[in-house]
Amino acid sequence: MLAVCLIMKKGAEYSNNPRDIMSLAIQDGNSCKLCMISRLYRYLKANPNIKIFVKGSTAYLVPAESLNGECYVRSEPSLSTVDSLMYLPRYKVLEK
Repeated sequence: MLAVCLIMKKGAEYSNNPRDIMSLAIQDGNSCKLCMISRLYRYLKANPNIKIFVKGSTAYLVPAESLNGECYVRSEPSLSTVDSLMYLPRYKVLEK
């Protein structure tokens, strides 16, 4: 599986913080689906042997929790100050 793009939370479109990601597009073979971060977090916690790689990188997604208990995903290993996940293309949600 491969993380191919992300959608940021409203007001955080230019953030480089993985906690500001609202959802990720995950490619599995020929199909691609949009996954909410909370659901992806639970999936990775329940299936620790599953690796979802970040497109264009050797990094993979891991579940994480902030000090205030907020669940999110980030990439590992991270060899720079900006998480590899944040280099994925970003798509904006169109408002009605």
